[in-house]
Amino acid sequence: MHVVLVLSVLLVIVSGSQALREDFDSHPCVRECVGTSPMTCYYEMHVETYATLSKACYRCPFNITDCEREDCIASDGFRRMIYAINRQLPSPQIRVCENDRVRVKVMNHMSNGEVVSIHWHGIHQQNTNYMDGVSMLTQCPILPLTEYEYSFVASPHGTHYYHSHVGTQRGDGLAGALIVKPSTDIHLQLYQHDLMEHTLLIQDWFHVLGGGKAALHLHARDNNRPDTLLINGVAPGDVTSDDGLNVTQIPYKFLTVEKGNSYRFRVISNALMNCPIEMYIESHSLLVIASDGADIAPVITDVLVISGGERYDFVLLANQTAANYWVYLRGLTDCSQRKTQTLAILHYEGAPLAHPLSTPNSYDQRPTDVLTLNPFNMGLVNDDPTDMHLTLNKLESAETNPRWISQEPTTKVYLQLGLHRTSSPLFNVAGLYGWMDDIIDIPGGGTVLAQINSVNSILPPWPYLSQYDDIPESTFCDVGSASVNETYCQDNFCQCTHRLRVGLGEVVELVMFDRGKYWNISNHPMHIHGQFVHVMAMGQMPDLYMTREDLLKLDSAGEIKRNFDKPIKKDTIMMPNGGYVVTRFKAENPGVWFLHCHNEVHVEQGMSMVIEVGDSKQWPQTPSPAYKCGSVVKPATQSQTVSNTASTGSCLLMGLRICLLLHVLRLSQ
Repeated sequence: MHVVLVLSVLLVIVSGSQALREDFDSHPCVRECVGTSPMTCYYEMHVETYATLSKACYRCPFNITDCEREDCIASDGFRRMIYAINRQLPSPQIRVCENDRVRVKVMNHMSNGEVVSIHWHGIHQQNTNYMDGVSMLTQCPILPLTEYEYSFVASPHGTHYYHSHVGTQRGDGLAGALIVKPSTDIHLQLYQHDLMEHTLLIQDWFHVLGGGKAALHLHARDNNRPDTLLINGVAPGDVTSDDGLNVTQIPYKFLTVEKGNSYRFRVISNALMNCPIEMYIESHSLLVIASDGADIAPVITDVLVISGGERYDFVLLANQTAANYWVYLRGLTDCSQRKTQTLAILHYEGAPLAHPLSTPNSYDQRPTDVLTLNPFNMGLVNDDPTDMHLTLNKLESAETNPRWISQEPTTKVYLQLGLHRTSSPLFNVAGLYGWMDDIIDIPGGGTVLAQINSVNSILPPWPYLSQYDDIPESTFCDVGSASVNETYCQDNFCQCTHRLRVGLGEVVELVMFDRGKYWNISNHPMHIHGQFVHVMAMGQMPDLYMTREDLLKLDSAGEIKRNFDKPIKKDTIMMPNGGYVVTRFKAENPGVWFLHCHNEVHVEQGMSMVIEVGDSKQWPQTPSPAYKCGSVVKPATQSQTVSNTASTGSCLLMGLRICLLLHVLRLSQ
């Protein structure tokens, strides 16, 4: 058995030296989906450490034609290490039809020994929980020099994406669009074209690895502000040669349309840090028709705000003079401090390939008195019908209500989100560098942690789904149980695998609220795996500060008005500061599902939890013992459920040789 494993590793090394690019654009599964039968769609993804402006780029950007060479990634003209799939940024787009079988072989060729797993963001993985791609929750991470095949049914339809679910890798290149086209498209009459080049993956971008940026932010007081924003891997801007003698520019991304036609655009935010992004297009309105893959009643807006993990589809009618128009991406919150903005160009066929005639707006010249959909921290305090802010609770689903939506929920859960001031052993040592009163402008000092119910959640040292019986019960703490003393945790550091247990078939009302108080520009895009939630109500306190008592008082007074008439479905919701979102879902998908903030620094700090749907006997069974891995030494039994120390036993934190040895031993058993 040991010899076979070694041979397979050597074969991976040989194949990794061959050409890595696979053309997903011309894949047989890219087809019209109305009236077609499901297909099996096979892909290969080679994951490796790579670089922008690599030698594949020759003299790019000083010779612009070199930037179009195969395997050349120009990004914003700054040379840095990245992670890449098939040497592309963003990762190659997958387009399939609803109910196709998707098979993806992921080969880990990363030369620095990192592990990886791929999450299929928006795919519900009904009965295939083990394909959800969350390391140490639904699978073992993919070790270096090994491969792993994902296989799942493409459902539900909509604009989704795939990305690494290890550390900050998704912000460094491991993310790409996953478009699932429906067999019946209720919005088909609204547009004529749905082109691959009109799928836009946008994100904040740093000149260092995201993990390094996060470490500097958490351990060395550095900022977490990006250097620019990318649109499909490109940020235009000036570039100076190494000798300082030549200056050129990374060109703008052109989005081409033909006058008189209508186009479906799909926008995906892969923002890594605290950076919601505003999008607007000069002289054009956006007809928004879907969010997070779920169809909504069409609504017109001028500005669209999209937070990390969210997706929006809109129809653009090319009804202006055939010319060129500015497309604006404008970063908010932490991105606003550097006035981070990136532009592209909407190009009408027949017009010259040139910059628009108008002078582009500066960051501070953002249009006012315009309709804004999904605004950040606006439009929730009053119910003024003249308000220009289209919040999620004002949108309407394009689908009929499920019967259970108006039922009394079986389970009602309140989750307090917030930046919590506490002394954390993760980032401080008491008596040495514990409080930093002179560094952080918060009364009493302390380290601000992103948490749920004042708990720092960690993943267990064994994969939750496949090795549930290996995990000591003392590792867990349950929402609302005696194992979590929230009063104690408000003043002390509490760490555990935070979980919510619900029965299969239960109707769950999940009420999330943000305390606000500290840094009201903080952004928590909360993402749930494995299902949609219906947005029943949203609101915000006038002073942007909310306690649990405030929320309960509002609810008991009947001031939280739930919408039972076609509330929209979402899997990622941007939380209002000092406000709340009431959601409902029916627990029909057995397994273990991650709920977490999509701001990567926040989830790394512990703003996450696991939702168990059904008991372990009802969960989908992993198909192979090769899915097993984990800590070599079990943790000592603890008298308290909530630990006050950091766990470091998982395979994610172990050395490569130990991980490989553990993997071999388990395979040979």
